[in-house]
Amino acid sequence: MISFINETLKVNAVRDMKINLLTQGNIIADEVAPDFYRLGISSTRSYVESVIKKYSLDLDARILILNEHGRVQLDSYDKMVGRNFKHLLEVSTALQGMTAAELYKTQELGNIMYVTVPITERHDIIGSVLISASAEHIFTNIKTVIQKILVLSLLGILITGIVSFIFADIFFSAD
Repeated sequence: MISFINETLKVNAVRDMKINLLTQGNIIADEVAPDFYRLGISSTRSYVESVIKKYSLDLDARILILNEHGRVQLDSYDKMVGRNFKHLLEVSTALQGMTAAELYKTQELGNIMYVTVPITERHDIIGSVLISASAEHIFTNIKTVIQKILVLSLLGILITGIVSFIFADIFFSAD
């Protein structure tokens, strides 16, 4: 029973996180698209950087803006500009015009969700948004909920036992 509850909570929380990040990714893509080809202009680049950094803070996630070849044009953490991520399944999927979202478990960072959304201009794919966010909070919250369910279950069993013992004593002492 606990395993079923655990799995159901996990599936629902992961699905909700995917939907939220895909929605935010689409909003970012829509905001970036009009200025995508003007990222070489200092003022435009600064504006788009401020947009992705704001979203990065709001989502507590890293946001990368990639060109049509999978190369990082902007990074909300300013560390990966120029790196190529075309090898990532999610990036290649976005560069083919489809969204993608997947949860990964890594040794050093734990559970991480990657979400990609294509950036389009007049139906042409000009790049993609890659969002990476920690999903550790999902598993921490589920663990807390399961612990509370177990405590409440044990408390219920204890109360039932005490009440049963009291009533058993009352009924059997009347004889």
